Parts: sequence; C-alpha cells; structure tokens
Amino acid sequence: MRNINVPATLASAILTSLLWTACTPNDKIDTSKDATTFNNHLAANISTPSTAVLSDATGGTVIGPNGSYIKIKPNCFIDAQGNDVTGNVTITYLDACKAGDMIYNKLLPISGTENLLSGGEYFVSATQNGNPLFLKPFMNTDAIFFGNNKTITNMQFFDGTAVANNPNTVVNWTNSLDSNSMVLVFNGDSIDISGDSLGYCNADRFISNPKYASNNFTINGATIAKGSFYAMCVYKDYNGYWPLYINDAGVVSGEHIPTNFPVHFVVFGIYNNQFYRGELKNITAVDGMNYTINLTEAEPSTNKAWLNNL
Repeated sequence: MRNINVPATLASAILTSLLWTACTPNDKIDTSKDATTFNNHLAANISTPSTAVLSDATGGTVIGPNGSYIKIKPNCFIDAQGNDVTGNVTITYLDACKAGDMIYNKLLPISGTENLLSGGEYFVSATQNGNPLFLKPFMNTDAIFFGNNKTITNMQFFDGTAVANNPNTVVNWTNSLDSNSMVLVFNGDSIDISGDSLGYCNADRFISNPKYASNNFTINGATIAKGSFYAMCVYKDYNGYWPLYINDAGVVSGEHIPTNFPVHFVVFGIYNNQFYRGELKNITAVDGMNYTINLTEAEPSTNKAWLNNL
C-alpha cells in the first residue's frame, strides 16, 4: 500500500499550476491581456473531478468526467492508523485518456525526461470526514477506459508523483515497483487498470528503441508569445505528447521528438484577443528540419474536442 498526499481540492491545484508568466506586450498591437485571456481559456477546459459518496460496506462505481469509470470494492479502506473504515466514504476521481484531456489537465505521459505511451491516466482519492483513507493490503480498484483506439498492449502500471513549477505537467510518472497486485486487462478497445494504489495511476510503456529529432518551427498567421500560446507534439497513433518550447522571443523549437512513428505538431493560443490554432499532421520528423505551421482564427470552445480527435 502506498501512502499519498491528497490535494485539498484537485481542480484548484491544477488551476494554480496553470497560471503562467504573462507575455511581453507587442509594440504595435496591444497584446498585454493575451496571457490572461489564455490562462482563462486553459482554466475553462480543466476537467472537474467527479465526486461520489459511497458506503464502505457496499462499494460502488464512480463515472469520471471524461468517460471512464472506477469500481470500488466493498470493505476495502483503512484509516491512517490502520483501522477498518465503516460508514460512508467520499471518492474523488479524475480521468484522462485523449489528447485534450491530458494537455488541458496537464497530465502528460512523461517519466522524467522520457516519453511514454499511455492507455489511460487517472487520479483517485478516498476520504472520510476530510481525512485521507488508504486501500487495505491486497485490495484493488479497477479503472475502465473505453473507446480508445490508441491503446496498445504490453503496458505496465505507473504511479505518479505531483510536481510543482512545471509549465507542462503536474505529475511525473514512474513504473510502480511497490505494489503487490497490478493487472492490466485489454478487451478490444477498452482497458481495465487494476491497481492497489490510490493517487495518480497510469497504464504506460516506454517507446521501444526510441530515436529522436530536434526541430525548429516557423509560425505564420499570428505573432505568438510565451505565456499566451501552447505548442505540442502529438503522436499520431498513440496516446503520447511532448511539449515544444516557446522562448521569450516567441520562437518555437522542439527536442526529443520521436522519429519512430508519425506525429502531429499543434499550436494554439491568443493573439490580439483572438484565438488561433494550427496543425501540421502526419509528419515523420527529420532531425534538423524546420517545419512551418499556419495558424488561423478558431472558436476556442471547440479546441479540446479538436485535440481529442487528432
């Protein structure tokens, strides 16, 4: 059993981490409010964790905000002193399985400096009267993710540790070695992640024999600035994402871009109080190549779905 520090309000913790440094105003067009507007856009697309009150004696099911669900077994919790729990418990559950869910919730599948391929990520906690609870030894929860045509086999169970001051992700994933019972069951287009830990959990694997490229990008259609735009490498056939870098001058570059399979490059954000986005799809990256991404105005409320459909 792994003890965790449960955030008082998970959505609040994620929102705080999204407050990026404001951009430098453009000397011709007033862009001084663009970073604030972009932060508001990011905050509006954070998923609100599901909460449910269940009887410890009967357990139950909690449906996540992004389509998966988690099954809680009867009589599976103990308190911090190791005592069996009786009565009602509060379950908090946040899931992420697609590009928009992972990017906006800052739950990128990354382990240290290594890219991961994910079958589904989630955060789960249990409390009683505000006090954290823990799973009994040899007790499991089961998180079921559906409709993910990017799920791949031979994944392993990863758990996550919250990280601070990272502009791209709020968690670092590590292959779990301290659990006694971890099972990943693949059922066509669904995956059952069965683990004996609460907190951040993930089905992942590393890229096999990875090869990487470093690239620069020319962005047309809008002037981008650090803090008011987001740039990302999205893997075409897998749930994997790697942030591109926007420097203080608004220049976009990327390192550690996989060349083993095709990727999409996406950029979105706010310029002159307008939302822009662009993509360059199905690229097998070549080291040293400069790529051009053309931005056009778009409806910001559709962006999360646009990412999820890549």
